[in-house]
Amino acid sequence: MNIAITYPWVLGLLPLAVIPLVNSLQQAAPFATLQFIPDDRLSLIMSYSLRLLGALSIVLLIIAVSGPYHPAYGIDRVGQGAHIIMLLDRSHSMDQPFVPKRSTLSWVAEQRYPSKGEVARTLLADFVNSRKNDLFGMVIFSSYPIQVLPLTQKQEVIQAAIEAGNIGRGLGETDIGAGLEQSLELFEGQDYTGSRIVMLVSDGAANLSINTRERIRYLLKHHRVALYWIYLRSRNGADIDDA
Repeated sequence: MNIAITYPWVLGLLPLAVIPLVNSLQQAAPFATLQFIPDDRLSLIMSYSLRLLGALSIVLLIIAVSGPYHPAYGIDRVGQGAHIIMLLDRSHSMDQPFVPKRSTLSWVAEQRYPSKGEVARTLLADFVNSRKNDLFGMVIFSSYPIQVLPLTQKQEVIQAAIEAGNIGRGLGETDIGAGLEQSLELFEGQDYTGSRIVMLVSDGAANLSINTRERIRYLLKHHRVALYWIYLRSRNGADIDDA
């Protein structure tokens, strides 16, 4: 164990700890003779114990004032797994029921189905729970991206971040481009110690400007990130491979 001292000169005061051992703080009482005073071993033991405690207190006080501390040191860790950013669509369309393709159910019947947002969060919660060795971060987006969680391996924190998004309603606009850029920028300054993934969970596409597409393409290549899209199709929406 390495211990450093901030003020080593203070340790020169340690000899002061012998003062309680050689000099009692109690005043002596004059007696004509000690023959009539019985032996009191308990008092004798307490007297020496108090002296020892006084000496120990001085030692500890001097050591505390000297400022002991552990010097900084590095810890090598070997891990397995990927660094995954969950990019979750939080637009208003994700509040719609997740119903079968080309459903002919009535509006009332459709409301019994969970929303696409609930399905997405259940899917993400199960996925995170099955991958204990991965680091996860989270970004949500609608008209503007919001960083919810930086990369962490703490399962309780990740699950809480996923569950928190079930509160409230989504906004009307969707800006996938801004969400992707925000997610990719979370890898800025991070050491490349494992596979990097951005997992986009959304129910629709968006028109991206040329500049946005070039920026996303550059960030994917620069940070060496793979992009996956979990597509939650709307009831009458197009399939992911449709033109």
